[in-house]
Amino acid sequence: MRFTPEEVAAEPWNPAWVALLQQPRHKVAAQGDVGLPAAPATRGAGGGSLGVFRFMDWSNTNLAYQRNQTWPGRTLPTDATQMHEAGGGVAFEYMIMLANKLGVNPWVNIPHNADDAFVRGLATLLKERVDEQRTTYVEFSNEVWNFGFKQYKYAAEMGFRAGLDTSPGERAANRWYSDRVCQIKSIFDDVYGGAEHAKSRLNRVMSTWTDVPPTLGSFPVTMNTLTWHDNHRCVDSVAITGYFGLGQDSSNKSYDSCWLANRTVDEFIALWNNESAWQRWIQVHEAQAEYIATFGHLELVAYESGLGLAGNMHALCAESLAALLPRVLRDPRVADIAYRNIVEFSRLRNATLMNIFSTVGWSNKIEGDWGQLEYMDSVGTAGGYKYAGMQKWLSEQPPSTQ
Repeated sequence: MRFTPEEVAAEPWNPAWVALLQQPRHKVAAQGDVGLPAAPATRGAGGGSLGVFRFMDWSNTNLAYQRNQTWPGRTLPTDATQMHEAGGGVAFEYMIMLANKLGVNPWVNIPHNADDAFVRGLATLLKERVDEQRTTYVEFSNEVWNFGFKQYKYAAEMGFRAGLDTSPGERAANRWYSDRVCQIKSIFDDVYGGAEHAKSRLNRVMSTWTDVPPTLGSFPVTMNTLTWHDNHRCVDSVAITGYFGLGQDSSNKSYDSCWLANRTVDEFIALWNNESAWQRWIQVHEAQAEYIATFGHLELVAYESGLGLAGNMHALCAESLAALLPRVLRDPRVADIAYRNIVEFSRLRNATLMNIFSTVGWSNKIEGDWGQLEYMDSVGTAGGYKYAGMQKWLSEQPPSTQ
């Protein structure tokens, strides 16, 4: 199905514009995150349903460097395409429309190279268009701490130029990101008519790496970000990841990818779903949750989570891993692993939201399928066991009291 610009202009709010129109058994590069409220008090309408849509990939956040991010130059609802072309993506108007229509809270990502006018324009649009009963999560970029992304390099250079550190490295990036989050808060507060009005409709997020320090209790990225200029006061939530994967053995050494690629499905799951692996995940996440809780006012949320499988593996024996990992994910035991991942995160101190990475797309050779479904029609089949685990957790939640 295709639309001309004239058709869009005549009916710009047609839901077909944001519908994913694909035939069954086709994989598609449709990415995003769906949020599970970790505490019943924070649930959206109709308990047992999803509470948040994080539109990070819809807005092409990680490719924002490909264009000059100005508010007049953003993707518009009337544009001929809403595809991920040249750092564009889907119009914010369609994200808002979908969130309002489904009764979920939108989570928007501001491009790392957006100027103040862009931020003000987006804040005005959100204030005017988002249903007042919804909470809008606002995040600056995505994984600015991640060395592999252009937004990290941008932040490091900007921090260095601003004199925040003696070199364009991690501390400069963390500190500049932290300051920019507070600058964005000030703009939103102004648009929403003051800090209290803004707080009633927004959840400002500061994201950080899920640190895995040699000695638990030291979280360099999180500490650099939250304590710099006491910028933790500018946000309502700290976002980490909640992925449960097969990265290290019981002695914290990475598995040899070629050895791992030659395991059977049963052997792989036995390594993955063992109690020592779970306890290590719990220990790391509990320690970080406790540190974040020391600031008193911050919620703990996961901006992404799910089952990452062999996410720390290198590319050696990638073809063999690519043959094994889909077979692992088609095993019914995956549903219970996915379910426990959600349960364990929901038990962390001050945890209120867990976004589940929800892409439906091609398998990564060393990580498997990141999302919940292998194909669009994999619900109830061997390609949808992660989704089944999520649905099990949702089915156990009480109806909303809101």
